[in-house]
Amino acid sequence: YCSPLKLYTYLTTGKPIVTTDLLGVHPFSDLVRIAHDVAEFEHEISMALAEGDECLERRRIEAARENSWEKQAEKILAIVKKTLRRKYGKID
Repeated sequence: YCSPLKLYTYLTTGKPIVTTDLLGVHPFSDLVRIAHDVAEFEHEISMALAEGDECLERRRIEAARENSWEKQAEKILAIVKKTLRRKYGKID
């Protein structure tokens, strides 16, 4: 397993990404090319170089935005607020 932090940085470019089969990239399998061996890696690089899908490019950028530090902090804060509301009632 790996933390996909660097993956988010790559996604911000919108460019095609070729990676080895790491557990941390599986949730992004619709946005990245995952290779399982050397031959497949070379093939995926060729395919990535030929890619011209603007919709996929925008989806990569949006995935990076949704996983920014700011968005992650918002998600954590929402969980904390929900927990506190359940325990103590109204907060804010």
